[in-house]
Amino acid sequence: MTHVGVICDRTDIQPLLPQVLIMNERTAPARQMAALRAAAPSNVRLVRQKGAWTNILLTAWIIRLLGVALRPYLGTHQPILFLDSLRAHWHPLVLFACRCAGIWPMCVPASLTWLLQPLDTHAFRKYKAYLRRIYQEVRGEEERSDIDLASFLGCVYRTIRQTLQGNSWAAAFTGVGFGDNQ
Repeated sequence: MTHVGVICDRTDIQPLLPQVLIMNERTAPARQMAALRAAAPSNVRLVRQKGAWTNILLTAWIIRLLGVALRPYLGTHQPILFLDSLRAHWHPLVLFACRCAGIWPMCVPASLTWLLQPLDTHAFRKYKAYLRRIYQEVRGEEERSDIDLASFLGCVYRTIRQTLQGNSWAAAFTGVGFGDNQ
């Protein structure tokens, strides 16, 4: 599973931003998807496809979701989306989706996401640590060596709420040189 996480430097906007979980067909059986989607928080989208990685069409779709979430703020804010140099992120369809959504794409150069991407520099470490802890707690409560997909997704939802939505990320953007005063 891949989590396409989205954060911003505004705590009032953060809970509205889409979080996309991409699952491969083996992990997420088609017969479970309706129930899994119904149980997801309103800003979390579950995607089931052959592989659990993003592609051109999925990236453009995610940007359209982001554009819908940010539409009420376009009169006073200019969204900037940091994307790594993955070829799919810079396809004309993706750039067109950015333009239609009023989002400026910014390329984080290859091999520099660890230094310049706020999700990589500040968020994912907290995210992974919290998810590990919650996962172990749920396994203990259920007294099982592993948990089912719905329970695991519940852990992911709690992690999103606590880490991505429960923190102010303004310092992360400032720390990598992209704060509102820079």
